[in-house]
Amino acid sequence: MKKTKKTKKPPPNQKQPSQSRLKSLWQNLLKFPQLLCKSLKLAWKMIGFVAVVIGLLASFYTFYPHLNVEPGLILDPYNPFENPFKIHNSGLIDLKNLYYTITPLYIKPEYMPAIIGKKETRILRTHDDKIKIIESLKSGEKTNVYINEIIKLSPPLTDADIIMNINFTIFFIPKEKRFRFKITKNINSETHWEEKSISEEISY
Repeated sequence: MKKTKKTKKPPPNQKQPSQSRLKSLWQNLLKFPQLLCKSLKLAWKMIGFVAVVIGLLASFYTFYPHLNVEPGLILDPYNPFENPFKIHNSGLIDLKNLYYTITPLYIKPEYMPAIIGKKETRILRTHDDKIKIIESLKSGEKTNVYINEIIKLSPPLTDADIIMNINFTIFFIPKEKRFRFKITKNINSETHWEEKSISEEISY
């Protein structure tokens, strides 16, 4: 009798790759370019979204009005409202039809009762009963304004807490910015204006 050769069986832990597995692997390889294209499209969309957000933020910063008020330095207690305040347009866009009003939160003349106001108060009156309007405040430009054109009191003043309201238009849109200043003294007992927060409570 002829002896039949026995075929070697693969080890139990090793499996021969089947045709279906090879076919699935080949299909996945064929799908790779499509997946790559989708990933690139998604990446470009994300880059575009980020670019739009950055552009909007840059536009907002460019067109947002940057307005500052610089008070006078050392004040004469007998005439503290004589020192000018400087309104500075530090933004990139010109401001139109600018005017200012005063909100007297607290003013105490030495020989008169104290004047106590509210944050909603606006005083427009000037010495000639007309509102002074600055037609245009260009980018980087400064202008002087005087509180004594609106508020006239007998000196000396022992204390004052005021809000300066700056009204203007930008691209035909009316805007208002508010700045609060209080009379205080430095270590040399010199009187000057100190900027305060609008939201700070009034305790008069």
